[in-house]
Amino acid sequence: MADIAKKYAEAGQFDQALEVARAIEDPYYRSQALTYIAGKYEEAGIKAEASSTLSQSIEAIKTIKDPSSRVSALTEIALTYAKSGMGRKASEILSQALKVAKTEMVDNLVFKSKSRAFANIATKYTEVDQFDRALRVARAIKDPDYKSDALANIAVKYAEAGQFDQALKIVRAIKDCDKKFSALADIACRYAEAGQYDRALEVARTIKDPDYKSDALANIAVKCAQAGMSTQASEILSQAFELAKTTSELDALTNIAVKYAEIGMSEKASAILSEAIELAKDEAVTAAALFPKLALHWLTIKLAEIAKKYAEAGQFNQALELTRGVEDAYYKSQALVYIASKYEEHGKQSVSYTHLTLPTN
Repeated sequence: MADIAKKYAEAGQFDQALEVARAIEDPYYRSQALTYIAGKYEEAGIKAEASSTLSQSIEAIKTIKDPSSRVSALTEIALTYAKSGMGRKASEILSQALKVAKTEMVDNLVFKSKSRAFANIATKYTEVDQFDRALRVARAIKDPDYKSDALANIAVKYAEAGQFDQALKIVRAIKDCDKKFSALADIACRYAEAGQYDRALEVARTIKDPDYKSDALANIAVKCAQAGMSTQASEILSQAFELAKTTSELDALTNIAVKYAEIGMSEKASAILSEAIELAKDEAVTAAALFPKLALHWLTIKLAEIAKKYAEAGQFNQALELTRGVEDAYYKSQALVYIASKYEEHGKQSVSYTHLTLPTN
């Protein structure tokens, strides 16, 4: 019923949406539906009704018995208040969520519900621009995984706000290497978006994981190209490509191919995608020796993914041609639908959609 209420709200049929939402017995799902409807009211500029609906959602939240669900509902409604420009109200509700997490929730060996709640609250504080509070909450998280995740999110938010020194300071405190490298890659990209290309490269080159480092360099290259620095873009993307090759990961190679297309080097993009196809076939042959029944299925999945990358690179004929080698009907359908969406994004709605007929086998 919550989904039905949301669909009514998306269609602008608010009376029906509210009627369905109010009929939901479970207070958690009722609050979720009401919060969503309030957001749609806000998007439509109907502020009085948005405020009234949020108040109804809060009343529903008060009756939620499970503390984890209550915290989740409170953080969602806080975000909706923040988007409505009511930052103080959002902060008050996040304080309520934090109180529930502190007093009613615990971590155990299997479920880290309290740490998960703290991480969620910390992230929501950044979304209402309360970075100091977010940090305090994150530093109080006991579980190291959730703590690293929260700190990484906060670091990136600081970078998005242009506070790069603070962002890097937070990253240094992250214990989980994967989260640390992911955050550094995001921060490097934010530097590039701010036009600080040298600093972006400095940060990217501190990343020890080749996947994240390659991804960071590729994003910086695109930003350089967009700024008219085509020579630098090509050089940086070449470095990213060399790193991607060391990982032997198909996704890394195909992502680089798309970046080459984005900077106008379509032939290079095509060459890399062709290389990825051959690599996928070689890996399938190797896998067949151990898992003969799974190897062909794996190859089908990979070819479908590469077809999508051809579409992202704007090379639609190659994308469609590759789908003909995808034998599994489900993955072929998924690839064709994705290619169709990319046709539209590239302004090619006039292209015949007979090419995109979904398989029936």
